[in-house]
Amino acid sequence: MSANKKDLIVHITAGGDELLKTKLHENGLFSQYYDGNEHTVKFGQGIISTRYYYYDVPHSEVLLMLRHLRQVGTDHTYKIKIGEAGKGGNYNFD
Repeated sequence: MSANKKDLIVHITAGGDELLKTKLHENGLFSQYYDGNEHTVKFGQGIISTRYYYYDVPHSEVLLMLRHLRQVGTDHTYKIKIGEAGKGGNYNFD
C-alpha cells in the first residue's frame, strides 16, 4: 500500500448507525471507499456498536471526508480512527 493512503474507521456507539451511514454516503467519497461494517454484540443487550470501514483512502481525500462527517454527524455519538492503509482491524474500540 502507498504511504499516502489511509484507512478511516467510523465507530458509532449510540444507535442511529444506518442513518449516519446514509448521511455519510451522500458524499461520494464515502461510497467509493466503503469496505463494509462490523457490529459488537453483547448477550442480553444486542448491538452495542457499529464500525464502518473505508479503506485505501488517498490522504488528500481524508480531510474532505472528515469535514463531511463533522457536518452530518452532529446528532450522533461516534469515534474515528485513521490508520495506515492495509493494517485493517477494528482498532480495539470496544
